[in-house]
Amino acid sequence: MNTTLFLIAINAIFATLSILFQWGSVKGKAYLAFILTFAYLAFTYCLFSAAIVVHQICRDKGIYLELGHADEVLVEFLLLWAIITLINITSVVVRRNARARKDNDDK
Repeated sequence: MNTTLFLIAINAIFATLSILFQWGSVKGKAYLAFILTFAYLAFTYCLFSAAIVVHQICRDKGIYLELGHADEVLVEFLLLWAIITLINITSVVVRRNARARKDNDDK
């Protein structure tokens, strides 16, 4: 049960981050989208690192999370998050270009 709650919590954090990235990057200025892209990439990796640290702290306190040998489940989530991150960044670029074209056509 602890493992399920832990995995739901880190994925909820990632989902919230992804939504905020999409919203801020599409609605904001170009320089903000550029900065948010690098922050999104960095935070994705930091979330993975934080999950490993939390797992180690829990293990030291006697709370065992079944994440497999060498945190296999967390590595799988990192790969999934990397794919989702690339899809989100591509989506932002496409949406910003479509918005820019629409603004140019309106003028």
